[in-house]
Amino acid sequence: SGYLPTGIGWYRLHLNAKQSSRLFNKQNVHLLRFDGVYMNAEVFVNGHRLGKHPYGYTPFSFDIAPFIQTDGDNVIAVRVDNAEQPSSRWYTGSGIYRPVSLLSVPDVFITPEAISVSTVSLNDERAILHITVEAENATDKPQECRLRTTITERKDAKQSGSLSLTIPEQAITIPAHSKRTFDIESEVASPKVWTPDFPFLYQANVQLLSASEGKTHAEQSIAIPFGIRTVAWNATEGLLLNGKSIKLNGGCIHH
Repeated sequence: SGYLPTGIGWYRLHLNAKQSSRLFNKQNVHLLRFDGVYMNAEVFVNGHRLGKHPYGYTPFSFDIAPFIQTDGDNVIAVRVDNAEQPSSRWYTGSGIYRPVSLLSVPDVFITPEAISVSTVSLNDERAILHITVEAENATDKPQECRLRTTITERKDAKQSGSLSLTIPEQAITIPAHSKRTFDIESEVASPKVWTPDFPFLYQANVQLLSASEGKTHAEQSIAIPFGIRTVAWNATEGLLLNGKSIKLNGGCIHH
């Protein structure tokens, strides 16, 4: 820990009634998202323990809506425990070291930490992609949901963004207060492969749809940037990027 203090620490945020009424409403789910806390983070709202996230290097979130007073004072507390030492062979630091945000989402929503795009296979003619999206139902009834997905080339100053690939919709039923995962496989023809010299990016645009009272509602849309590439490792060739040997000039093992 770089000879710096460790142990148990507390963070507290006090919100008065005016602040609470501006931030919260009873129609939405309110996710308190932490991008990084080292480590053993426990989150409390008005004395109610929401849960614990032991690992110090991954983002996590909790739904704080059930315990928030929308027209009164609120106290959000975080307990961090990095007392057990040595914790690691490198400098870890302690406490909240990345941004904290409040996400207001519909009561059927995409779990922020549970979206991924991976390259299953790759050659000059095509790339097979696997996309996973976890959706959560915070209501008291099962929800019929569909996921609409398109893949595009990301548009920025260096890319034109000409590709637009629509993937057939997937349907799934999410029981009350439960999570389900959409598993999607898609093919991109003549892929533009990501390399350090040519870091080309695509974008998966996912839209969660739900049906109620005979109508379809667009619950949430999220864009996920990604590169098409494969990474492998073996004892004879070392690190392989897109099937070709690449040398590492060191590694970042700190924050």
